[in-house]
This record gives sequence, C-alpha cells and structure tokens, in this order.
Amino acid sequence: TRIGFRGAPKLAGEAEALALAQSLPGGFLADTILLTKDRGHALLADSGGRIALVSPHGAHFIARLFTNGAVIALPLEQSLDLGFGHGLARIKVGEQLPEWLDLLQQARARS
Repeated sequence: TRIGFRGAPKLAGEAEALALAQSLPGGFLADTILLTKDRGHALLADSGGRIALVSPHGAHFIARLFTNGAVIALPLEQSLDLGFGHGLARIKVGEQLPEWLDLLQQARARS
C-alpha cells in the first residue's frame, strides 16, 4: 500500500474545465478554452470579456474569476504568474504562452 500524494490532478479535457467554470456564481459560458499541455490548468474567456482560471486545489480543481485588477507577470521562461483576490497561481504554460497572454489581453480590452 502506497501512502502519500498521488501527484497533481489532471483535467479530463475542455468539457471538464467548462463544467467547473459554469459553476461560478452567475454562470460562465466560455467561447475560448485553453488547456496547458499537461492538463493541469485551463484559462477560459466568455464573450463579455470575463476570464476564469481552472486550477488544482489539493486533489480537486477550482474555478476563479479574474478582474481588471488581476496581476499578470512573466517570472520564468514559458511560465505565467496570475494574481487575483488572495492568491497567486504560477502556471507552466510552455509553448502556449503567447496564446494565454493574447487571451488575457483581449479580455482586458473588452472589460
């Protein structure tokens, strides 16, 4: 019997990320969904310019909405720090970094 952590959870795909985002207060109907290559995080945008991040929280996932006050930083190559509310998420986006930054910038421009 192995005791301990199983490692980081993985999203099954876009449908799971969308279902988690739809559980946010007021609902969330994404028109764009980006998953990290390792399926550890998802960034979603709706037509109103709102952005949601689905990220691991223990053995489960949670969805959080971003606001205009969200902090975006590029601390390491192919990584992204997203600060919101009381938290900071460091996401290893890899080669998808330009798409993630573009989506965040589009959402800020629409809101």
